[in-house]
Amino acid sequence: PVTWTRNGDRFEVCQFLTQKCQDIHLRMGWNLISWNVALETDIETLISPIRNQVDLVLGFDRGALSYDPDLVPFSTLHQVDFNHGYWIKMNGDATLHVCGGYIPQQYGEYIPIYPGWNLVGYWPDAAWSVQSALMTVMSNMQVAIGYDMGAQLYIPGQGQYNTLTQLKPGFGYWIRSAANDGLEYFFMPTAGEDRDRTFV
Repeated sequence: PVTWTRNGDRFEVCQFLTQKCQDIHLRMGWNLISWNVALETDIETLISPIRNQVDLVLGFDRGALSYDPDLVPFSTLHQVDFNHGYWIKMNGDATLHVCGGYIPQQYGEYIPIYPGWNLVGYWPDAAWSVQSALMTVMSNMQVAIGYDMGAQLYIPGQGQYNTLTQLKPGFGYWIRSAANDGLEYFFMPTAGEDRDRTFV
């Protein structure tokens, strides 16, 4: 974005490099989405530009959550963030414009994974293979599920029978884990580095 200033104004250069935006294209019907910008906000602020086209939003954080624009007092999904994925049911096509800070691309930034089902966000800016994207949780992962005009499935050890082959920006994913873990998208092990950590 263009920022107009007055003569003599002084700014640190980093102030102009702290925000990025992502356009998420939503189709009529169900969409399983996430965003790769560091945005945490309330659900009404997030969907306000496309509110008339949103029928329902579902989330999952160790339990199901829902937001119905027509039944706000009875909704249980109030806050949304970049760690999670969300189901959005649309009554028409629309584009969700999401802006926020950059997610730190460094060792130690991770999404907590709990035993059972997890609905996670996808942080990278490009599509990665399932094996690369989910490398740090593969030892405990039982199944991964995506949705892009239909369900896509990845089960470790099933090879060519898997229909989920890549994780892509703008989409959310289900992961079923056998234990507590941590999903690190930017984990780059070096020779002799110990990846083992205890997640509680």
